[in-house]
Amino acid sequence: MYQKIPVDIKPTEILAKISYANSFDVDLCLLLRERRPPSLASMQYVALEVESNICAAKTLRGKYDRRRFKEDSQASSSHTKSQKISLEEMAKKMEEMLAELAKLGKEKLEYA
Repeated sequence: MYQKIPVDIKPTEILAKISYANSFDVDLCLLLRERRPPSLASMQYVALEVESNICAAKTLRGKYDRRRFKEDSQASSSHTKSQKISLEEMAKKMEEMLAELAKLGKEKLEYA
């Protein structure tokens, strides 16, 4: 496309590369400029590479996040089960203590 621009209005290749890089979001623009491609055509090729790498990274990150969420939810469900067990044990202990207190109260009344 750059080659089809008439010579009298054609920007320099450096200006065209800067304008092209600035048309993307900040992260992609930075990555394109860091690669320092020698021509606009190679910058366009690099843009495709970088964009596909970013998409792949997002996909991998999504898989990692889903796996981590799954592991966290499994851990929290086992934690919840252990909490239920400990609550049941506490309830039993409380009942035993109340029964002991009731016995002590009856014994105290009998001695009085």
